[in-house]
Amino acid sequence: MEAWMKKIGLVMNITELGAKREMLDGMVKSTLIMNGGYKVMDEKDIRAVLQASFRSTFRSE
Repeated sequence: MEAWMKKIGLVMNITELGAKREMLDGMVKSTLIMNGGYKVMDEKDIRAVLQASFRSTFRSE
């Protein structure tokens, strides 16, 4: 799956988009939080998702 995603040009983590860890606070603060959907996220949730996406890779386990 990972090879196919890379083949079609999808990125595997946000560092591939040029994001750096020192940008994290700015990314969290600039994220638009909207009510509705499956779960309304707060800044803590958004920070956790962004932190995880810095190290995110798909692994077959």
